[in-house]
Amino acid sequence: MSLSISKVVEIKWTALMIDDESLRDLIWETLKAAAAEEGVTLSSNPYRLFTHELMLITKLTAINKGIKKLNWIDHLVNLTELNLSQNQIASLDGVKFPDSLTTLDLNNNQIGNLEGVKFPNSLTELNLKHNQIGSLDGIKFPDSLTTLDLNNNQIANLDGMKFPHSLTTLHLNNNHITSLEGLDFTGFDNLTALGLNNNQIVSLERVKFPHSLTTLHLFSNQITSLEGLDFTGLHSLTALGLNNNQIRSLEGVKFPHSLTTLHLFSNQITSLKEVEFPHNLQSLDLLSNQIKNLEGIKFPDNLQNLDLLSNQITSLEGVKFPDNLQNLDLSNNQIDTIAGFEKAFSKLNKFFRICMNSNPITGTVEYLRVTAKIEADNPHINFTPR
Repeated sequence: MSLSISKVVEIKWTALMIDDESLRDLIWETLKAAAAEEGVTLSSNPYRLFTHELMLITKLTAINKGIKKLNWIDHLVNLTELNLSQNQIASLDGVKFPDSLTTLDLNNNQIGNLEGVKFPNSLTELNLKHNQIGSLDGIKFPDSLTTLDLNNNQIANLDGMKFPHSLTTLHLNNNHITSLEGLDFTGFDNLTALGLNNNQIVSLERVKFPHSLTTLHLFSNQITSLEGLDFTGLHSLTALGLNNNQIRSLEGVKFPHSLTTLHLFSNQITSLKEVEFPHNLQSLDLLSNQIKNLEGIKFPDNLQNLDLLSNQITSLEGVKFPDNLQNLDLSNNQIDTIAGFEKAFSKLNKFFRICMNSNPITGTVEYLRVTAKIEADNPHINFTPR
C-alpha cells in the first residue's frame, strides 16, 4: 500500500496600498481596462492592488490629480508611457522608474532639481517643460533619448552640459540662458530641431551647431550681430528664426543653400545691400525693421512670400522682384511715388497679391496682363492690366 502526500503551498500576493483616493481609483480603472483587453480576471480591488496584476498596465495618464509623490511607480514594472503633467511633484529624489519606460511626461510640475535622478535607459521621450529647473550640471540623460523638452524652466547656463547624441529634438525655449559661447554640438548627427527662443542670448560666436539641423529657432533673444557667421555647414537647414532680436546688419552672413524660410522681423536692420540670400529661399520675413532702400537688392528667384511691413521704404525705384513672388506686404512704409513700380513688377508670372496700406501714395500702375494678375490692398493706388 502506497501513501500519497500532497504538499500545500501558500502563495502570498503583494498588494499595493495607495492612500490617495483619486490616484487609487485611476490606477484601478486603468488596470480593469488592461485586464479586459487581455481577457484576464482580476483578484485585485480598488483597495488592494496586487502587484503581479499591475504588470498588465503599460500606459498610465494621471493629469492634474494633485500627485506629490511617486513612491508607487516602481510597482508598474511593464509601464512604457507615463503622463503625470499638471501635478504637484517637487522632487524626483529616490524615484525608481520602471526599466520599460519609453515616454515620460512631467510638464507643469514643481520640479527644481534633477541631480541624482536616474532615468531608465529605455527612455526615448522626456517632457520637463514648465518646471523650476535651474541647472543641468551633472545631469545624466539616457543615451536612448531622442526628444527632450526643457522649455519654460530657469536654466541659465549650459556650460559643460552633455546631451545624449541620440537626440533628434531639443527644446530650451523660455529659460534664462545668456550665452552659447563654446557650445559644441559636434557629433550630434541626429539632431534636427533646436529651440532656444526667449532666452537672453547675446552672441552666437564660436557656437558649433550640428550639420543635421533642419530647424533652428533663436528668436526673442538679445543677439546684436551676426557678423562673420557661416551657416553654410548646416546643409539640411530649412527654417531659421532670428526675429525679435537686436540685429543691425546681415553683411557677411552666409546662409545655407537649403534654407527655405527665414524670419528676421522685429530687428534693427537698416540695409539689405550686399546680402546674399540663399537661392532656395521661399519665405522672407523682414517686417518691423528700419530698411529704407531696396534699390539693387537681389532677391532669390524662388521667393514666394516677402514681408516688408513697417519699415522706412520710400520708393521702389531700382527694385526687381523675382518671377515667382506671390505675396508682398509693403504696408506702413513711406512710399510716396509710383515711379519704378512698372519695372519692379515686370517679371511676375503668377497671381500676385500686394498689400500697401498706410503709404502716402496715389496713382495708377499698369502691368502686363499676360504675365500676372495683381490684386492690391490700397484704395489710393490702382493696378491696371495693360
